[in-house]
Amino acid sequence: MRGPAGRAGHGLMMVPSINKVENVRDMLALYRKTYADAGHPPLEDQVQMTYHTYLHEDADEAYRLGKAHAENTHEKLVGAIAKWAQTRSEAYRGYEQIAQKAKEHDFDQQLKENKVLVGTPGQVIEQLEQIREWFGEITIGLTVVAGSMPVAESARSLRLFAEKVLPHFE
Repeated sequence: MRGPAGRAGHGLMMVPSINKVENVRDMLALYRKTYADAGHPPLEDQVQMTYHTYLHEDADEAYRLGKAHAENTHEKLVGAIAKWAQTRSEAYRGYEQIAQKAKEHDFDQQLKENKVLVGTPGQVIEQLEQIREWFGEITIGLTVVAGSMPVAESARSLRLFAEKVLPHFE
């Protein structure tokens, strides 16, 4: 699907948390190659990736609360997509595999592989620098209201991101 999107000049939206870094790089390379080969202008911000995000001033609290919210969200996701495992459609080839991948959720592994942005502002800056190194210039989408996270907590996390992380990338 990435080849036709690139040829047509469409942007690409990805959720890297369900794929290995190498697979995402391969998909991006195909997309960017077909985009360029079709004669579209150089692309900088046509790729958007979404990450579950939780920041806290204290690293231990960021981990504890980030994990709790991620696991709560994960439970809801698995329940919502459970029927995909038995559903087949030409329009959505491979969706049944997403249901299986979702069951294999491991927060600590996702954190280690930078598939979630969880930590202090300094830790999240390091994660984003690694993501940029892997994937080049992309647009990052943040999921800051997830599971049953209280709105005030989401707002605090987003405020930390805006005040402490974004300025690093200006």
